[in-house]
Amino acid sequence: MIDEKHLNIYSAKPIPLLKPYFYLFYTGNQEVKDEICLSEEFFKHCSEKLGVEIRAKVIKDLNKREHISTQYILFTKIFDEQRSLYGYSMKTIEETLRICKTKGILLNYLETRESEVIEFMSFFLDQEKAMEFLIEEKQAVAKEEGIGIGINRGIGIGINQGIDIGKTQEKESRIQSIANTLFQQNNSIDSCIEQLKAFFPDVDLNTIQDIVKKVYNS
Repeated sequence: MIDEKHLNIYSAKPIPLLKPYFYLFYTGNQEVKDEICLSEEFFKHCSEKLGVEIRAKVIKDLNKREHISTQYILFTKIFDEQRSLYGYSMKTIEETLRICKTKGILLNYLETRESEVIEFMSFFLDQEKAMEFLIEEKQAVAKEEGIGIGINRGIGIGINQGIDIGKTQEKESRIQSIANTLFQQNNSIDSCIEQLKAFFPDVDLNTIQDIVKKVYNS
């Protein structure tokens, strides 16, 4: 457009630009909004005004199977299903490609760029595996610290009560550790609370909310 219309990008006057559009491909199974706002979803905890605001249309319609966006969503769903069966392995990638080719999903793209797809999927699985190990490591450290604190207190109030306190503080330490990780990944505070509720269904919701708020407001 700039070359075609001979626009001077170094001019002091503003030049007309095409209106940008942003899209988010949703591959989950929950009900989601048709449009999301960057500040509302990911930066609710920030008091400062964002330098850039983005609104994106959420693509989730699977009715138009021939559309490339629909095929991408189907590919991702199949990938998630196979990962739940075979974990972080090459079998996950092989089965995903086999099923998609059989069903004609992204067929032309997979046939011409299969090596690139395999390379990207391998990198993605490695990243997810690394994140899982990081969370497990933090949980193990929090468990040791929490039980240690509880046992020390138990000297004064009884070993059994001390162990109970240790288990409670272990969970709270694990919650705080995971909340920190989710915060660093720019998850919204509501998303963080929802994920922690799923991880710790036996922990009081108010406790989870208090811990998350401290993390996001620190």
